[in-house]
Amino acid sequence: MTFKTKESRLLLVLGSFFVANAILSEFIGVKLFSVEET
Repeated sequence: MTFKTKESRLLLVLGSFFVANAILSEFIGVKLFSVEET
């Protein structure tokens, strides 16, 4: 799988952005819940 074409590069960027966003929202959600608990 080569990332020289625009399509595959766009797919890679969107995929990594989606994963990063999911992880980030997970951490933010946990932090918000822990703050509300105390």
